[in-house]
Amino acid sequence: MRNLKVLLVTIFMIPHVGGLWKYMLQVKQGLEALGHQVDMMGDGIDCFYIYGEDNRKVLKSHFKPMLEYKLPTTSPIFTDHWVRYAESERLSLELSLTYLGLEQYDVIHAQDVLAAAAASRVKPARIPLVTSIHASVAFTIRDMLQTDQGIKPS
Repeated sequence: MRNLKVLLVTIFMIPHVGGLWKYMLQVKQGLEALGHQVDMMGDGIDCFYIYGEDNRKVLKSHFKPMLEYKLPTTSPIFTDHWVRYAESERLSLELSLTYLGLEQYDVIHAQDVLAAAAASRVKPARIPLVTSIHASVAFTIRDMLQTDQGIKPS
């Protein structure tokens, strides 16, 4: 078996205290012990970080003005600041994945449904996408709203 280059990707913040980050590290360490190369990509508030042989970041500021301009303003769903923010983040991840150059990977392993949706839209057809769902995005957002940790309108 040849050595693979694998991308682990999440829309959530990494590094982060909690199960997702620990899981991603364990998968990375396990695959690397078998001789594979593994990069991890996740949110860093103002950028998406790529942890690998050469740590990099893709600034969201490259994309945000264009995305804010292009998101519909007449659709009732996009008048909600949470929906607008979430869609802007997903699209930023899609553009960051494209910028990263997914053709270099043999496998993409998404850690949540939003990362899976973003990766599936921009990955080359020949690259398999595996998804592990660790939590419910809907419940995470609900919990943030109930504890007033939501996104504040600007």
